[in-house]
Amino acid sequence: MQYLADQLGIDGLWAANARFGNHWVREPLYRQDSGQRMRQLLLELEAAQSGRPFREITIEAPHLDHIMPQDWSDAAKRHWPDPSYDESMAMDDIVRARNTAVDSIGNLALLEPQLTAKLRNAGFEERRAIYGQSRYLATRALAEHDHWNEQSIRARAAAWLPLANQLWPGPEAALDFSA
Repeated sequence: MQYLADQLGIDGLWAANARFGNHWVREPLYRQDSGQRMRQLLLELEAAQSGRPFREITIEAPHLDHIMPQDWSDAAKRHWPDPSYDESMAMDDIVRARNTAVDSIGNLALLEPQLTAKLRNAGFEERRAIYGQSRYLATRALAEHDHWNEQSIRARAAAWLPLANQLWPGPEAALDFSA
């Protein structure tokens, strides 16, 4: 927790800041920050949700998994449907929206190394079964989803937002934008 308390927040925003919520749910935080920092955020969320001691969770050295894969090779495309967007959107906008969702916090999961190896190019149905075997509460919860898409990613991130507000309220001075 001290590591996060010493930071200036994501892009200088703290969870209590109204702009943080939009950033938390919609921005590609993985791309903007190191994977190590995203792992740290997920570990903190896991400790708070599960009630397990932070020390116990970090000793397991979990991998950081992208639920919807970053790789859009032909193998991955077989398992993941094309995004459903308004027909008026340009293809570049559709691709940009999916790439943003893929690197957002709602699409990241902690996973044991031995389970990570089984996921290469797997579709969500296969991933669900593997996620259900995880020791991590937030990862196991993925097994309850029927499908996984951009809306699912945003909903998962939004569900974590109240907990993020509790864990990282930030200094009160961060809320004063009048200067």
